[in-house]
Amino acid sequence: MVKKVIFLNLLIFLINCSSSEVFVKPNTNFKKYKRVAIYNFLDYPIIPNSGRQLADILSMNLLGSNIDLVDRSATETLMKEWKMSLSGILDEKTTPVIGNLLGVQAILLGSVNEWGSVTQNIQIVQGSPPAYMTVSSVGITVKLIDCETAGIVWAANARGTEVGPNQHTSAANKAVKNLVKKLNKSF
Repeated sequence: MVKKVIFLNLLIFLINCSSSEVFVKPNTNFKKYKRVAIYNFLDYPIIPNSGRQLADILSMNLLGSNIDLVDRSATETLMKEWKMSLSGILDEKTTPVIGNLLGVQAILLGSVNEWGSVTQNIQIVQGSPPAYMTVSSVGITVKLIDCETAGIVWAANARGTEVGPNQHTSAANKAVKNLVKKLNKSF
């Protein structure tokens, strides 16, 4: 019985963890990025507005950092006025123009690449009744684009999990908090 309780606690701890990978362009001077714009993330294919929700969570978490953020609604409004979308137009010619229009040195773009729940039987003792556990998970990928060069200077992916059905917001928060820790180390 004690082994069962210890195993279940360990399993719940491991499931509640978040993970991330970070890639930084060598010799990048992050001090030059005084203002950064966050654009809505691309949605997970079958979850409308998942990208907006993740961008909101990221914006809120970055408010406590030393990164000066441009309001996303202002970014969206300006891009609509100029009849532009950031997806597909970031190149060496357009990115400096967008940076000047928004008054930023960098743009954070991202996508939601996982959003789901899985229910599994975690039965430990053979012959005992089934024990089901649902785990919700969210995965994101984020890129920091230099507005002067249109190059990616920082990229990361993160995944968060939370025990329970429909716990995607909590899972997203875990992924984003892990990501923000990594981003703050660069700034």
